[in-house]
Amino acid sequence: MGFDYSYIVVGRKSDKSRLISYLTDNITFETTNFGTRITIGFKLDEAIKEYLQDDADGSEKDEEITGLITGQVAEIGYIYFDIKEAPGSEFIFASFTAATTSMSLLFCNSISVKTWFINFCKSVNAIAVFLDLEDQDYELVYNEGLDVNVIENYLAPI
Repeated sequence: MGFDYSYIVVGRKSDKSRLISYLTDNITFETTNFGTRITIGFKLDEAIKEYLQDDADGSEKDEEITGLITGQVAEIGYIYFDIKEAPGSEFIFASFTAATTSMSLLFCNSISVKTWFINFCKSVNAIAVFLDLEDQDYELVYNEGLDVNVIENYLAPI
């Protein structure tokens, strides 16, 4: 069994349409029987280059990697996306879950991925974003400065 790390964006229900609109305008969505999959363009950094090199297979590795890169941006997917409202509160939780263990490790190691989520939070007026490391704890990545019990609200039944 591998890792399924997730970035969890905490926002207000009143900003949900803003969040969805931003994503619709900036990423690729695909709905499947397993949920909504997205592809996000991240600026290239060493962790992304390593991920692409390790993830590509066969003799056409360089061609496959080149097809994922436009300028200094790499298209990374599939990432599973879900959005839930916390009952009895004003909060929503948008989760972006890695599809593979290697993508989970990319979520941990890439400054570019973390920066994308921070900028996304700023653009949609989100409260916070944290990286859910499953049994290994959580890493708070961005916090607007509000006194919010992120972990308790996220773990509450939805």
